[in-house]
Amino acid sequence: DTCCVQRVTCSDGFDATPAFECPAGFARDSNKDDNLCFGSECSQAFDSSTCCKRLGSCTSIACGDGKIQKTDAATLFCADTVCVDGDIGTCCDDLQECQVAICGANQVVNPGVLCASATCDGGDAAACCTDKALCTTLTCPGGKVWIGAAGSTYCAGAACDLGNDEGTC
Repeated sequence: DTCCVQRVTCSDGFDATPAFECPAGFARDSNKDDNLCFGSECSQAFDSSTCCKRLGSCTSIACGDGKIQKTDAATLFCADTVCVDGDIGTCCDDLQECQVAICGANQVVNPGVLCASATCDGGDAAACCTDKALCTTLTCPGGKVWIGAAGSTYCAGAACDLGNDEGTC
């Protein structure tokens, strides 16, 4: 009797003080509560697979339109063994809408376009930005002509508009 100890169940291990805890990426599997731990206490070294279930990795989730996996998705886990839509908040970030800051001086932002990641950068400029139109694309109203520098003067947007650009062009 002095050489032997009573093995505890996983349930006993989780209820003990200090309580057994599953390692990162694992969670208690209540279907395994009656399994016996290796010794008189449950330990991560010996009993993680006996008492715990592996959680789904955020790298396995499809984030859907307007979202992208978080940059640290490989170290994040879903609430259960399989990732579901309820895990999107844990695993995914919203794509950022294009920002004027990444566009050149003579460009405007394409409205409603999303960057390729959660943060816009210069690599998004081709999709996010459109060149402003030159004054030479504006049809001046009767009795008016372009300014001398119309070939190098830009309108306010991707297309010239009499209401906004007549005074400029």
